[in-house]
Parts: sequence; structure tokens; C-alpha cells
Amino acid sequence: MISLGKEHVGYRRMDFPMLKLSVVGGRPFSCGGKQLFRKRLLSASYCVSVCWILQYLHMTDGRVKGKPRGFLYHESEILKYGSMLLFVFAALQLIEMDSPFRYGIHDMEASTKRIYETALETPEDHVIIFLAHNGPTGLGSNMNDICGVDWIYGGGDHGDPDLAQAISHLKETTQLAIPLVVFGHMHKELAHGNGHRKMIVVGEDNTIYLNGAIVPRVVKNVINEQGTSMFNTIITNSEAPPSIPESEGTIRAFTVVEIQDGRLDKIAETWVSVIGDETRVVQEHILFKSSMELSS
Repeated sequence: MISLGKEHVGYRRMDFPMLKLSVVGGRPFSCGGKQLFRKRLLSASYCVSVCWILQYLHMTDGRVKGKPRGFLYHESEILKYGSMLLFVFAALQLIEMDSPFRYGIHDMEASTKRIYETALETPEDHVIIFLAHNGPTGLGSNMNDICGVDWIYGGGDHGDPDLAQAISHLKETTQLAIPLVVFGHMHKELAHGNGHRKMIVVGEDNTIYLNGAIVPRVVKNVINEQGTSMFNTIITNSEAPPSIPESEGTIRAFTVVEIQDGRLDKIAETWVSVIGDETRVVQEHILFKSSMELSS
């Protein structure tokens, strides 16, 4: 979050006027399911704590209320106040960049409202792309569904209910176009070697839900004894064979989305070979194309 700064889109929106496109973020820290994850970080309690500490210390002109200048140089005072001052400094840095300390979210209802209201201010001539860590509910409950539970028998819908409700409410109350919802978290390779999950769903209203959680995303380009790449073996087994140590560069996965005039034209899982400064596409699996049926 610190690295992204103001480009972190959790509960926020980024507008791209030249593209007539807006990216709206879902709930930060989501791990799927019906419960809020990292609830203390989503709430405003830390902001209150920081304000209380600042009031308590009352720092002005290099002084702390009731203490002479330079009092922190005494060992006993360092132990007493040092960690508190460090906490205040770190907290203020987070608050400065619109951090989760300012979200003030305590439940799913408030989260739904925040996502909805963030998207509601999107310019009328823009299309919306939702970007979230986890996908919405309502996309299936089988183990291999796009947000299906794959780690316990019987499956289940592990989507985010607040994201689903916000999107549904926007479609009911506005004319905003939502062609794409992008997320990850739910790995393509299912638990216990049960195959792969569906990575794309086209909704009845033509909104496309896209899962980009290909793990691992970067693999070594292992070369066999015949001098050819073992790329297909590696991505099938999710790791390089331990008995073949030689490798040349890496192969990296990208989920590439092509948009023309506000409409999705093509989506592909694309693997790119990177050897030094040389790059080339080694495999492309088309997930969606406007002129064809959805690939399973």
C-alpha cells in the first residue's frame, strides 16, 4: 500500500479521461466469504487512537507537554515514550496517503455502500472496470467455479457479498456500463490436485468476471537434455522438475485484456518468455473474443 500510495484503489476510483474509463476498487484485505477480514484495519479505531496519543503527548515546538526539551535522551524516557512516538509517526504516514485507517468500515452493509458510492461518481461517459482482490458472490458454488471453495469437500461460494451487492445496485439504479470485473485470490490450480477452476464467466447482462490468479506467475524456463523447453510440463505441475537444474530465463504469465471503444474485444492468458532483454510470447490461451463463444 505504501508503494502504491494514491494509486491504491481500495474503496477508491481512478479516472482515465483519455480512455473514458474508470477503475473502481473493491474492499481491501478481502479473503472471500461472508466475514470481514482484517476488521480492525478497515475500521476507524486506529485513527481515534492516534488522535488520543497526539492529544496526550501534545507535541509543540519540539516539546512534549510537561517535559523539558531533550527529555527523550534519558534512557528511562526513551523506553517509556520512544515506541509511542514511532507508532504516531507511522500512523500519520499511513493517514497521509488515505490508508485503511480512514475507511471507517465496520460491516458488510457499510462496505457495500462505500463501493457503490465510490462508483456512483464515475463520469457518465466512462465505462467502469471493477478491480478487487476477491470476486463477487453469485458466480457458482462448485469447487471449480470461479470463486468456488476448493479446499473442503462440497464446495461453496467464496465470493464477496458486498462487491456483488454494490454491482447489482449500480445496475439497478444507474446507466453506468460495467463491462469487466477483475480479481484474483482464488488460484487457478485447485487444492489437492483436483484440476483447474473456471477463470472467466460472462454474466447474463454481458458483464465479464475475470480471475487473474495464475500461481505461480513466474516459472523458470527449464531446458531438458534434448535442449528444448519443458514449459508445458512446468505449468502443468506448477513447479520445475527437481532432477533437471538447468534453466534459461523465465516464463511469465499475464492475463491480457483488449478493449476497443469501451467494449471488450479479447481476453487471453498469455505466457511470455524472458531471456535477458529478449521477450516473446510462447503460449496464448484465448479466454474470450467478441466474435466467438466463451472458452471453457
